[in-house]
Amino acid sequence: MSGARSPAALSPEALATCAFCPRLCRHACPVATATGREAAVPSFLVGAAWRFLAGSGTAAEAAGAATLCASCGACTEACAVHQPVADFLAAVREALLPPPDAAPPGPVEGEGDLVAVEEDGRAWAAALARRLGRPVARLRTPDQLGAALLDHPSAWARHAARLREAVGSRTLVAASGGSLD
Repeated sequence: MSGARSPAALSPEALATCAFCPRLCRHACPVATATGREAAVPSFLVGAAWRFLAGSGTAAEAAGAATLCASCGACTEACAVHQPVADFLAAVREALLPPPDAAPPGPVEGEGDLVAVEEDGRAWAAALARRLGRPVARLRTPDQLGAALLDHPSAWARHAARLREAVGSRTLVAASGGSLD
């Protein structure tokens, strides 16, 4: 983390409200409630970034804390003082963590105006085609269409443009769990 830059949109002043909050959003955070760890409470995570920006913490601590966030936005919705908590943590991840490698989108295989996204080894495009009674193409991806890039807007924009080019005017269809057979 040497040479890590401070998040440009963030300052100790911007984060102070969250850093000194008595953890009022704890109840809304699925990570904090599931783990039961004070170190996973959104105000503590923002506090790590505040300490880094104020000069008393490290970039590694701030980045590590920010990675605990699931980016669901529940903390922001629950905030009684209207702080963009999830945006703060996303900005810390963007500033302090390098963009992950994303697999370039593969070719769309097959015919049809629907494209089934196959990401976990299950070839469900054929099952969807049988269920719908029409052709369904498929796109294999090992990385959930590059979802890990969402915290890096410029890298995500480039990846999304490549996805749009690969898919063209067709419609992507993704599934989470389950089976059509």
